[in-house]
Amino acid sequence: VMPLEPYADKWRSFGFDVLQINGNDMEQIVAALDELHRRTGKPKLIIADEPVSALDLSVQAQVLNYMKKIQKDLGISYMFISHDLGVVYHMCDNLAIMHRGKFVEIGSRDDIYNHPQHIYTKRLLAAIPQVDVEHRDEHRAYRKQVEKEFTENQDKWYDKDGKVYDLRQISETHWVALPDAGEEK
Repeated sequence: VMPLEPYADKWRSFGFDVLQINGNDMEQIVAALDELHRRTGKPKLIIADEPVSALDLSVQAQVLNYMKKIQKDLGISYMFISHDLGVVYHMCDNLAIMHRGKFVEIGSRDDIYNHPQHIYTKRLLAAIPQVDVEHRDEHRAYRKQVEKEFTENQDKWYDKDGKVYDLRQISETHWVALPDAGEEK
């Protein structure tokens, strides 16, 4: 762990407790934020591709909370790219799920997390680790059910060549890759 003092004032200005961050993480984050500000001034959109995946969990939470703070304070939008659906839930109001290089579902956080329609979205959500040990068996059974549906009914979700169907709007905020009525098997 490197000395924290060279970064302490900068880190505190971001609203973080210096003692909670190791020096290497702090150095990388502060350098990235400084470089972003130097290059862009006040950006309207930040594309964040797996921005916290290499950080310790406690540091992830602090960085994500800081990102939310600057989003609110400066009116910044994020295009947040991540495989971590827990992080995505915390950071995003609207989501797009991709599989095989195409979007399979686009919707609000509520659409995706509470009303998933595409089997691949259901599969991703079922794979999120659950900490509720009292319902572990039910979660495992649901995950197996989704995996069985994915394996046995791929022709419902993908064309004869295995390609993703085009998106169809199913509500004001929700689009799903579904076959045309004449294409269904």
